[in-house]
Parts: sequence; structure tokens; C-alpha cells
Amino acid sequence: MSYLVRFFLIWGILDSLLLALRPNKWSRLWGNGVVMIGRKPGMAKGFAGLQLFLCVYLLFKAFRDR
Repeated sequence: MSYLVRFFLIWGILDSLLLALRPNKWSRLWGNGVVMIGRKPGMAKGFAGLQLFLCVYLLFKAFRDR
């Protein structure tokens, strides 16, 4: 996998951690376009968990397939 894809996977991990820990700041970071996710803590943590799982899985797959 290219370095650009790996960069976006690492960015996805950081983004999901910000969403899980600070949903309101995450919502402001993305320009309040997805305010509904940032305002509901359960929804934010669920979405962040899914994003984190997928990014970590794909990152491990990227390093294993080299």
C-alpha cells in the first residue's frame, strides 16, 4: 500500500480518538457539518469505535501485505 493510504489510515485513527474523547471539539473541527454525531455521546463513541477498528485493521493489513 502506498504511503498516502497509510497516512490516511493513521489520520483516521487520530480522528476517531478525538471523536471518542472530545465529540464537541471534533464537530467544530469539521465545521459543524456533522453536528448530530458530536452532540450525542453514545453515537459519537459508537462511530469512533467503528472507525478506529476499521483503520487499525486496514493498517495492520497494509503492513502485513508489504
